[in-house]
Amino acid sequence: MNLPREEFLPADLVTVYRCKLEVELLFRELETQYSLGGFSMSKKHVVEILLYAALLPLLVSRDLLDLVTEQADDELVFPPKR
Repeated sequence: MNLPREEFLPADLVTVYRCKLEVELLFRELETQYSLGGFSMSKKHVVEILLYAALLPLLVSRDLLDLVTEQADDELVFPPKR
């Protein structure tokens, strides 16, 4: 769906598309890291359970990565895909 140009400032469109890209990258990561692409997605409750089951460890691992990065020496680099 395209957004009407006359209703949004260019900076707003950049923000919207940046958020859209982040969501797409998140779902790509969920599909690859948590193998969500291989499940039957026809039942809503199954989809919701699988999403929550994948999102929870992803969020916890990102928080842990942030904590480790804050405590580590500046020259150490921790890749996001651990």
